[in-house]
Amino acid sequence: MFEYVKNGTLSRLIRKLNKIPLALSKLYAAEIVKTLEYLHQNGIIHRDLKPENILITSDYHIKIVSFHLYH
Repeated sequence: MFEYVKNGTLSRLIRKLNKIPLALSKLYAAEIVKTLEYLHQNGIIHRDLKPENILITSDYHIKIVSFHLYH
C-alpha cells in the first residue's frame, strides 16, 4: 500500500508554478543529494531519477519513488 502524498510530483509542481523559486530549488537539490548519498552508502542505485519520480509531501519536502529491483 502506498502513502498518499498531497502535493503530487515535482513535475506537477513545476508545471503549476511555471518555475520553482530559487530557495525551494536549493532545498530540493540538497534533499535529493542527501537522499542519493544515503542510498549509495547502502548499495542502492536509483536508475530512473526524474521529476515524475519525486513526490512533494504536505510540508513540501521530497520523497523519491519508483525503485526497481534488478538481480
